[in-house]
Amino acid sequence: MPLAPFVDRFWRHVRKGCGCWEWTGATSGAGGYGKISMANGTSRPHPPEYAHRIAWMLMRGDPGYLLVLHRCDNRLCVRPDHLFLGTHQDNCDDKIAKGRARYGLSIGEAHGNAKLTDGDVEAILAALHHKTQTAIAREYAVSVTCINSIAKGKTWKHIERPRG
Repeated sequence: MPLAPFVDRFWRHVRKGCGCWEWTGATSGAGGYGKISMANGTSRPHPPEYAHRIAWMLMRGDPGYLLVLHRCDNRLCVRPDHLFLGTHQDNCDDKIAKGRARYGLSIGEAHGNAKLTDGDVEAILAALHHKTQTAIAREYAVSVTCINSIAKGKTWKHIERPRG
């Protein structure tokens, strides 16, 4: 495949500004990453690539097995000095450090999937002295496994356990 037509086509979809260089072509869905096919009009199927990865390849070379990550956290940015290489773990660590992790640092009722509040868990811990786990689970519309995990201190560890 001749590279020049693809390179021209790629850069036609980039709006360069003072900060991020934003991809204006196709994306991988609402709020997604920029995508472009390298097929260049050929009949041979060619899966789309992430635009920021292509930008890295064009400016800095093949990243190999590494991921191309964003310093700016703008998924549409293809500016090479806003990008860096890393592993999947680096990507996860970066997401947590920047507060973008969906569930990484959230505990207790701040967790997106929490069905109980901190107050509920305090009441559950107190109720364990005079009610069965099954009865408590029914009362709070959660599983017995959930109550058992609270009782054993496997979950909701930040809630102080009653003494005795």
